Amino acid sequence: MIDSALNVSSSVSEDPQEKLTQLLTFLRSRLNVISTSLYLLETSLDPADNAAKKYLIKINQEIDSIRKYINE
Repeated sequence: MIDSALNVSSSVSEDPQEKLTQLLTFLRSRLNVISTSLYLLETSLDPADNAAKKYLIKINQEIDSIRKYINE
């Protein structure tokens, strides 16, 4: 799946910078899907479910950490 997302084929440049750019684009896209899914999950949960909120906060923090890392 990652290979197809990165267009790994004979038609793709072997330029390492280009491959890195493709990888980062792929990762950002996947993080956006995860974030959107997490948001939809949050809006469907019972507001009184504090245990679930704790885990959702942790997941959001980890997503933010990954985003900061790949955007450096």
